[in-house]
Amino acid sequence: MKNLIIPIALAFAAGAFVPMQTGANAVLSKGLGNGLLSTLVVFIVAAIATAIFLLLQRPEIPSLEHAQSIHFYAWTTGGILGSIYIFILIYTAPKLGMATVVGLVVFGQIVMAMVVDHFGWLGLDVHKVSWGRVGGGLLMIIGLLIIKKF
Repeated sequence: MKNLIIPIALAFAAGAFVPMQTGANAVLSKGLGNGLLSTLVVFIVAAIATAIFLLLQRPEIPSLEHAQSIHFYAWTTGGILGSIYIFILIYTAPKLGMATVVGLVVFGQIVMAMVVDHFGWLGLDVHKVSWGRVGGGLLMIIGLLIIKKF
């Protein structure tokens, strides 16, 4: 467990970033008057920040042959879904409230993670859906309803 403290803290931090990122993106969208335009700005800034991090890290660049051996979906899916994800958060946060949106995002992640685990999609190990996992998902729905009500 001791060797998991840093990964757990980082995962928590990543989750904590979501409402901050979504709020800033929603303000940008309101200021620019267009959610897709603000999504584009977010990704341009993200690309620049990532390029800076890469320059500082100086990783080994894979060969062209190696890059071509990677499945096409791996090159495209993350960017496409990331763009849709950011736009949806920009659109829904002002309408539903941050706590509800983040709760629904986490719930959606859990449901899809259970599906991916169950079928071993994307080359991952199979972890069958259990009644305990389904029960945890139902508890999340109850929590979301309570958050939305109050």
